[in-house]
Amino acid sequence: MRCRNLDPFVPFVKQCKYFDDKSNPEYYANSMGALIKSLEDSGSVRKGVTPDQLIWASPMYHEMVDYKNKSDSLFTSGQGSSCPPTSRRCSRKRISSTTGSTIWTLCVLGLSLGLTSARLIGVRAVLDPIVLTLGTIPVLVTAPFFLIWFGTERAPQVGLLTR
Repeated sequence: MRCRNLDPFVPFVKQCKYFDDKSNPEYYANSMGALIKSLEDSGSVRKGVTPDQLIWASPMYHEMVDYKNKSDSLFTSGQGSSCPPTSRRCSRKRISSTTGSTIWTLCVLGLSLGLTSARLIGVRAVLDPIVLTLGTIPVLVTAPFFLIWFGTERAPQVGLLTR
């Protein structure tokens, strides 16, 4: 379903006209500059305000382009010669194998700690308060912390969903 009021949505790869092409009338500084000028004339905004002081989308766009270029180069360098650079199949296999080994390691670690705490009273005395406290925290409360601490890659997402 399309939202007619917001259409046309512009994909990320086509947004350069808003942030890079200064000759384009849709360039943010051109369009916002005209709006700021009219607001200055009406007295709503003080004189001398620039679009860069009000609009934060351009630095964010350029930062996202930088992240995209870095991730594209990482995927390209990690794929080897058997996989074309535009294919996502190789990168997904690489991510999923890393995720699988991480989950396997965490399962073995959890099982080992659980069995150890069941057998040894000293280990149980240390781990029980931690485990009981963590068990009372709702998952929705931990979600932002997981994203901040561990990032948005595949393994932290899987860890958050399996908690």
